Amino acid sequence: MTNNFNITLKNLRKSRGITQEQLAEAVGVSPQAVSKWELNGYPDASLLPVIADYLEVSVDELFGKQKEDMPIEKRIVDHIKELPPEERFKKIMKFGRAITCGQMDMDDFYPFDGWGHTDPDNPFDKECNPPYSQVTTNSGFLQARWGMKQNYLLVMPEFEDGYDDLLRYDKKYIGLYRFLSLPNALRAMYFLAGKSRNTYFTVDSVMTALDIEKKNAEEIIKGMTELSFVNKACLNTGNGEESIYRYTAGVNFISFMMFSYVLLNLPNSYNFQSDQRNDEKIYFKHNTYKNFENNTNQSKEKPTI
Repeated sequence: MTNNFNITLKNLRKSRGITQEQLAEAVGVSPQAVSKWELNGYPDASLLPVIADYLEVSVDELFGKQKEDMPIEKRIVDHIKELPPEERFKKIMKFGRAITCGQMDMDDFYPFDGWGHTDPDNPFDKECNPPYSQVTTNSGFLQARWGMKQNYLLVMPEFEDGYDDLLRYDKKYIGLYRFLSLPNALRAMYFLAGKSRNTYFTVDSVMTALDIEKKNAEEIIKGMTELSFVNKACLNTGNGEESIYRYTAGVNFISFMMFSYVLLNLPNSYNFQSDQRNDEKIYFKHNTYKNFENNTNQSKEKPTI
């Protein structure tokens, strides 16, 4: 008895002008095996992705499930997988533009290629006016930037208690900003972000690279360790042990600086903007900052990083 797989395989092969012999050679089986598949048999499960790739379809389509019948999320997954790796982020940003249009109840999809022409050597150029998009609703917000180089898409769903559970006022944030206020701390973060993930370093290497005092370098590395921006290990040199470190903040430092830039350069115009949020709906409900002592009392405490 034939089934969807048998019929679909035969139709796909014929529609592409492929013989049973050609399909068999591409997959690594005999022509008789392909003939059997098209009658009433099935290939080994490990061969299904190979067959699908050769026929340029998904495995689901091999079993007769049309793309139109698939959930849109599955179709997007399949579409992205079919693209060369170097083209995937560009397509993802185009999907982001479509999502923005849909969230704003717009019917048209506007391409963004060529938008946001800026001086690539000076991202702080005040003449730069890249296209921004922003949608705020009672259930979350969406922000995007469609520039030549500084591109991002941020989608933040909002839950019942606002953003308190996720972003409640916390001493850890105080520790982060105290660390960044240390002399040369931000320089050190940039320095380490420019190194290979497999690079290990010492206090002396940071001191030398930044041309700073050793005490300053030690203070910076201590702060990074306490914030888990670096991992610490011990190297046995034969003449004793030496502390070495490996930078672990990775791409998170890039996103932190990207949104620091946005905060310092708030957009004054948008190509897409929709404010559907109730004016009475606040982002932080529980005023978690009130659980901490006032600044006078905090200043008397020993600073912690």
